[in-house]
Amino acid sequence: MNPIHTDFTLLIQTISFLVLALIIGLLISIPFILRKRKKDQDILEKLDRVIDILEREKNSGKHH
Repeated sequence: MNPIHTDFTLLIQTISFLVLALIIGLLISIPFILRKRKKDQDILEKLDRVIDILEREKNSGKHH
């Protein structure tokens, strides 16, 4: 068994471990990302409503 082969095996094990760790990390973080995105969505909807109200007030102010 030559040392190059063992290094290659070690490299494969390291890469597969890193990939596995990355996948597990993504699976763990997905729910948090989704929750944050939903919160951002709610904030954006509220901002839209505020902007709509301001636009209406500005437009009704012009007519008077």
